[in-house]
Amino acid sequence: MRWRLVGLWFCALPIACSSGPKENPFAGLATEESGTEDEVGESEGATLDDDGTSTDGDTTDDSSDTDSTDESSDSDSTDESSDSENDTTDPTDEGPSECGAASPPGMGPCPAECTGGCAGGTCTIDCTGTSDCQYAALVCPLGWPCVIACHGTSSCGDAVIACGDESCVIECDSVGACSNLTIACGGGPCHLGCTSTSTCVGSSMTCGPDACSATCSGTGAEIDLLACNTSCECTNAC
Repeated sequence: MRWRLVGLWFCALPIACSSGPKENPFAGLATEESGTEDEVGESEGATLDDDGTSTDGDTTDDSSDTDSTDESSDSDSTDESSDSENDTTDPTDEGPSECGAASPPGMGPCPAECTGGCAGGTCTIDCTGTSDCQYAALVCPLGWPCVIACHGTSSCGDAVIACGDESCVIECDSVGACSNLTIACGGGPCHLGCTSTSTCVGSSMTCGPDACSATCSGTGAEIDLLACNTSCECTNAC
C-alpha cells in the first residue's frame, strides 16, 4: 500500500509519467534562434545585394558620365577646330587693291592745295602759267587723287612733288615744263607724262609700291631716272 501511494504521487509529476517520447524543452528555443539567424543572414545578404546593385548602378552611372564627358570634350574640340578654321583668313583678302587700280574720289571740302579745284573728287594743282610753280614744293593732300598740271613753259622746273597714297598724275606739256623736276610717289598709282620738247630733261622719279610709269613723246623729253623700287608694275617709256 505504501509503495502504491508513492507510485501515485510520483506519477502526479508531469515529467515523470508523461506518455510517449519526451520532448526537449529547449527545442523550440533553438528553432527560434535558428530562424532568427537565418533572417539575419538573409537580411545581410539582401544588404550585400543592395550594396552590390548600388555599386553596379554607380559604376554604370560613372561610366555614362565619363562617356558623356568624352563626347562633350570631342564636341568642344570639334567646335574649337571649326571656329579656328572659320576664323582663319587669307591675308591677301585684306591687302592692297589690285595693282594700278583707280583711287576713290576725295571726300569733303576741297583742300587749299588744290588751286585748280576738285572736279570729280580729284584735286588739281594748277601750274599753267609760265614758271608758275618753278622751285616750288608741291604736296598732294591726303585722301585725294591728285593731278599736277604743269602746262606752262618752265612751269614746274626745278620743283619737288610729293604724291600721297591716292593716284598721282603729273602732266608736263610745254617746253621745259618739268625740267629738273623731282617726284616722290606715294602709296598709290603714279604717272608722269612728258609731251613736249625737252619737257622732262634732267628729271627723276622714285616709285612707291603701286603701279609706276613714265611716258615721253616730245623731242628730248626723256627723264634722267626712274627708280622702280618695290613697285608692283613699273614702266619706263622715256
